[in-house]
Amino acid sequence: MKKLIISLVALFAISNVFAQQFGAGVKAGINLANITGARSSADAKIGFVGGVFGEVRFSESIGISADLLYSGEGASVKDEKETAVFNSQYLNMPILFNYYIGNFAVKAGFQPKLLLSAKLKVDGEISDIKGVYKNFDFSVPVGVSYQFGNHIVADLRYNIGISNIAKNDKGYNSAFALTVGWKF
Repeated sequence: MKKLIISLVALFAISNVFAQQFGAGVKAGINLANITGARSSADAKIGFVGGVFGEVRFSESIGISADLLYSGEGASVKDEKETAVFNSQYLNMPILFNYYIGNFAVKAGFQPKLLLSAKLKVDGEISDIKGVYKNFDFSVPVGVSYQFGNHIVADLRYNIGISNIAKNDKGYNSAFALTVGWKF
């Protein structure tokens, strides 16, 4: 009986410590995305971003987090005759190193991205252009977050595109993302 009580107390203590160092939740927000480095200048496009996240704190000030996010990205290009809107959807998988200062966190890491779809809209006509894009993209996310109480987390990031997204042209995805999440 004594061993059982000691085992239960130890299990409770370990689970309590783990619960304080691991967090997971859901988040949603907006992107202000653009394609840079293309031959013509593009204007930013607003899109939805949302998904799940998890984080592990190794100490009071150091941790790591990972997300699995749907991200609507793209850009719009105007000339005298028409406007072309590029709409791309990605599955983003950022892994970030976090430095915590109280409820603030400064974040930086790397983000592989899988292209889900790509469409071009010109004069109301929509074309599938997924074949023009590369299937994988890579960016460097940097940002900050703030946790309000135990559950609400606001996150602001800039994702710097470092891999060419086009098969036969030059273009790099970049995006500001603002999300609000609920941590379980």
